[in-house]
Amino acid sequence: MDEHAVARLISDETTLNPKEAEMAIYQLEKVMGRLLLNGYTVQIGEFGSFSLTANSIGCKDEIEVTGDTIKRVRIVFRASRQFKALLKTAKFKPVTEMLPKKH
Repeated sequence: MDEHAVARLISDETTLNPKEAEMAIYQLEKVMGRLLLNGYTVQIGEFGSFSLTANSIGCKDEIEVTGDTIKRVRIVFRASRQFKALLKTAKFKPVTEMLPKKH
């Protein structure tokens, strides 16, 4: 599902209209990106937290560490206890049941 579909679902659950919900999603994306790039971990309610990790070449001391020594940056999501509990209630079905029906 893309952000437009998610925004419509959010608008059904809140007082926001679909465009306002879409804007909230875009702003969350923008703010989260800025916070993560500034070294913060971002906790999103009872969903979980997001943070960045970096892999770099080995350096003897911190003065040698530069942007050039960083080889890969990854985003990490850590599900909260509540979300992990929700995942345990998942019901699985064949992918073919999830595909849109052809008319």
